Amino acid sequence: MFSKPSVKTASLLILLICLLFSLVATSAAQTTPTAAPEPDTRVVSTGEYVVLRSDDWVSSAKPVLPPAHFDARDPDSTATATIIVNYVDAATTWDLNPQAKTAFQFAVDIWETLINSPVPIVVNAEWTPLDPGVLGSAGPYTVHRNNVSFPRASTWYPVALANALAGADLNGGSPEVVARFSSVYANWYFGTGSTTPSTDYNFTTVVLHELGHGLGFLGSMSVSSGIGSWGYPGSLPTPINPLVYDHYSENNASQPLLSFPNLSTLLGDQLISNALYFNGPNANAANGGARVALYAPTTWRPGSSYSHLGEIYNSTPNALMTYSLAKGETNYNPGPIVLGIFRDMGWSTGPIYTPPTFFSLPDQLLLKNESRSDALDLTHYTILGTSGLNELTYSIINTPDPAAGVTLNGAMISINPTTNWLGNALVTVQVEDGTASDTASFTVRSVDQILYTYLPSIAR
Repeated sequence: MFSKPSVKTASLLILLICLLFSLVATSAAQTTPTAAPEPDTRVVSTGEYVVLRSDDWVSSAKPVLPPAHFDARDPDSTATATIIVNYVDAATTWDLNPQAKTAFQFAVDIWETLINSPVPIVVNAEWTPLDPGVLGSAGPYTVHRNNVSFPRASTWYPVALANALAGADLNGGSPEVVARFSSVYANWYFGTGSTTPSTDYNFTTVVLHELGHGLGFLGSMSVSSGIGSWGYPGSLPTPINPLVYDHYSENNASQPLLSFPNLSTLLGDQLISNALYFNGPNANAANGGARVALYAPTTWRPGSSYSHLGEIYNSTPNALMTYSLAKGETNYNPGPIVLGIFRDMGWSTGPIYTPPTFFSLPDQLLLKNESRSDALDLTHYTILGTSGLNELTYSIINTPDPAAGVTLNGAMISINPTTNWLGNALVTVQVEDGTASDTASFTVRSVDQILYTYLPSIAR
């Protein structure tokens, strides 16, 4: 028979067992690697791309012409960036329609003269079926953070912008932009003229739009089941950081959206408030000093909401980055507001376009049977913007009373009323530079005698 172990023996056995467990635990702790640092590069999934939707209505907006000297073949052009396009599966897609590639290059030529980068920007262009109602989609291939060259820490930068800031290719052999275009539409217009058929969608306009998103016009905010979030929660390496675009977004009360709790209904309510803005100094300056309205419908639209300009910019020189494109719409210029947004995010861009505008035009008071051959020189009442006088065209756009005898020659208004004409005539004139226009009005009045009531008030 075995004898019962003594208390002393049992205690020694327990001590040995504890010592053994301690040694095992210490060994395991010494062999477990320390946690790797969080990555500062992330691949953007196609589900996070921004889309351009088709509208069935026909546009009545004037064509927005390309910037001056945008074409590399123009001796006055200055390309400040290099964009290289990889046409994915070209032999079975793009090569079957050379016009599409020509239209694509037209958009590339435009962007190359608007942004500055020492690093070539590679675009993977895909011709593929997309969701119904989607003309194109795009996004940066990767985003990057915490580079010493970036103006903001703990902030993700789209790779094309990140490369431009760093002066180096941060993602090696990968593309900077992935852009996809719908192969299911039969009514693409692949020409590069200023008139798009009313039945068609202008392909160059779509390419310009999608390249804008790929170059950085996008934010990371979204809404799901009423919960608003930013920073791609659930898939982005921790800590969760916003995109640079997100830093400039705010609500109607000027509260930054990043001040609302992430993953909250409070943020979700803001994102569907129909009152969101981009507030950056360069964007605001291009918008007449006001904040820039963003697209924020009361129902969240994935791929559309938040990462587009508001609908108030339709039919203006800033319409390119609105969320949809109408049939017959032609737009070959991102517009000054978009370039202002790009500057605020960190891009170096060419001069931001400003349109010509009128000062107030003075009314014209004449005695009966009086004529004025050189009544108004409209150039004296025009703010040129970034245009030169030789680029401006003036016109009378209403039909004033013919008896007033108002004519326009170049920029000079002459007034030669018919004999004994008395009365008033409203005259509305327009100045345009091929991209944008402005209007102003004045009144021609012919009277029997000039009374003091016709004269401006005199301070006493």
